[in-house]
Amino acid sequence: MLGTQPEYSCAFPRTKPDLSGAVENVPWSNTPWSDPFMHASGDGRVAATRTWVKLMSDDRFLYVGALVETPDAQANRTTHDSALDQEDNFTLLLDPAGDGRDLFAIVTNAHGAIRDARFAKPPSQGGVEELAWNCPGLDGGVRVQGTLNDTSDQDRSWTVEMAIPWECLGTAMPAPGDVWRANFMRNDLPEGQGPDSEHVGDARAWAPSWDTHFMEPQHWGRIQFVRTQ
Repeated sequence: MLGTQPEYSCAFPRTKPDLSGAVENVPWSNTPWSDPFMHASGDGRVAATRTWVKLMSDDRFLYVGALVETPDAQANRTTHDSALDQEDNFTLLLDPAGDGRDLFAIVTNAHGAIRDARFAKPPSQGGVEELAWNCPGLDGGVRVQGTLNDTSDQDRSWTVEMAIPWECLGTAMPAPGDVWRANFMRNDLPEGQGPDSEHVGDARAWAPSWDTHFMEPQHWGRIQFVRTQ
């Protein structure tokens, strides 16, 4: 519902996902999808293509799965920490302590390239992107349901799996009942068009940012950790 912050129960899986990028086998098949993402501005605009996310966690990792609908999967950048905000991407945002400090952003595209960064505090308080931060042990995969970078056919979607070690976030495994602030975003930006261009209208999010910077965690949703799937 517009104006509310979404919530998601993050359960402990019975088996570890294979991290192939498919997000379709057990244990993902036992894990519910989130509600579809809405326009990042929160104005209620309906997206032409939909995006969902699902979460699990165990003693080593936070697992994130995403389904990104698109009729034309495009991705050109393949190097670590490249400008993934300049093309189609999926972004995970985390505030483990829920205090607006030590914020983490992990961005990927349909090639599986990663841009990982830390913000000591939100941009409204002077925080800046720290690309020197990396997430050792980050694992995952991407799979395209169609043909990447081929405009002659029509694609269905691309899917993402990520396994994010607790250690790289500077935290232990959350206890049952713990709550983190988090958000997930999907940008559909043509090559060469950055987030400040006229195409910013294609940004969608699990929790809208209400026209503020996407790294403002007071607008993010909540994930609660539970023990059983």
